Amino acid sequence: MARPIRDLALLSVGGAIAALADPVSGARRRHTLRDRSIAVARRPARLALGKGRGTMRHMAGQARGRLHEAIPGRHAPADDHKLADRVRSEAFRGISITPHEVNVGVVDGIVTLRGELHSRSAIDGLVHRVHAVPGVYGVECLVHLPGEPAPHDGRA
Repeated sequence: MARPIRDLALLSVGGAIAALADPVSGARRRHTLRDRSIAVARRPARLALGKGRGTMRHMAGQARGRLHEAIPGRHAPADDHKLADRVRSEAFRGISITPHEVNVGVVDGIVTLRGELHSRSAIDGLVHRVHAVPGVYGVECLVHLPGEPAPHDGRA
């Protein structure tokens, strides 16, 4: 039993040497063998470090984000135009009301909503969502129901 196993092992080693020494494809095979050997050698270290640099980058990004959220006032946009864009993108996300139905204006961090919506609960929900947007200091709601007169803000 030992002789057939030894013969098979010698035959396999000889075949591997012949494949790697081949003048036509030997160089490609040697480079592939080298690259795979290096990858296999690195695998335990990558697993020990948390599946490679990608996870470390992710954790570093998470830490920077948490730090950014913890600093008060850092998340407020630089100007009213950016805040209006943020309100349109965040407060109207996932609801049936579109920014085309309600006009959004911002002056000094105070958001003014103007338009007409179908129910009081939709108006209250929108105001609540706008209050939750970072950088909004207040909300002035001039949205009204169909058939009601439009409220005015008192400015001439």
